[in-house]
Amino acid sequence: MTTVFAGLTQDELDRAYDQDHWAANAIEVQSRILALSDEIAREMPPQTRRYGPAEAQLIDIFAPKDADSAPVFIMIHGGGWRLSMRTGFYGSAPIITQAGCILAVVGFSCLPAISMAEMAEQIRQSILWIAAEIGAFGGDPGNLHLVGHSSGAHLAATVLTSDFGAATAGVRGGTLISGLYDLEPVMLSSRRHYIELTAPEADALSPIRHLDRFTGIGSVWWGSQESPEFSRQSRQFATALNNAGRLGGSTMLADRNHFEMLETLQHPQSPVIAAMLAAAKG
Repeated sequence: MTTVFAGLTQDELDRAYDQDHWAANAIEVQSRILALSDEIAREMPPQTRRYGPAEAQLIDIFAPKDADSAPVFIMIHGGGWRLSMRTGFYGSAPIITQAGCILAVVGFSCLPAISMAEMAEQIRQSILWIAAEIGAFGGDPGNLHLVGHSSGAHLAATVLTSDFGAATAGVRGGTLISGLYDLEPVMLSSRRHYIELTAPEADALSPIRHLDRFTGIGSVWWGSQESPEFSRQSRQFATALNNAGRLGGSTMLADRNHFEMLETLQHPQSPVIAAMLAAAKG
């Protein structure tokens, strides 16, 4: 049979980029995540601010009372680059604020309304806004940490490997969970039908190809039950970061699928949370 990438046939590659195929409980887990975010929004409503003209360009800020020069985690949501899911990514807010840190959850426009490059540009704008304004919420603009899951991890890594100047001045690195870092095989999969990138655009938006520009230190996390390609991409990116001297750590968590990895941010004893707080307070 004809193979299209790394010995995979077209059907195999398509399945390797379809997380629902590898997570039988995907709907159940996503429902739990959204329900918890709704509960958090009711019990500890965020302060919402606009950072740009597009409808989705909002930032939800969860800050502890009397915060003073607090580290800031900037959450970049996932959703396959297609779903605007800002309000579904509040799960870590109680833990982060109880630890004396700030969580800023960034909203941005998605495909097909804007291009992937424009998505990265909106995130750049959000970081500029946070760097300029977070002091009013008790945050330290010189201690910013990106956190991304799935397509959010890709976008976070894209920002960290982009020449965005002042946008990354205070960024110390990122926590990258279950992400994709090379778009070449993605564009060979069925996702090409809605992503629609040229080869040069895919190259420019593939963080693994631009590690000479990586800002700060990155940690890479993925689950043992991810799809084969998501697992391979995480391992490959961790190795490349390590070779570039930019790896803070890489960990595969046992018995976790793609969607369950996001739930690791909801537990105080999570190794992901522990690593994030150590990086922010170290």
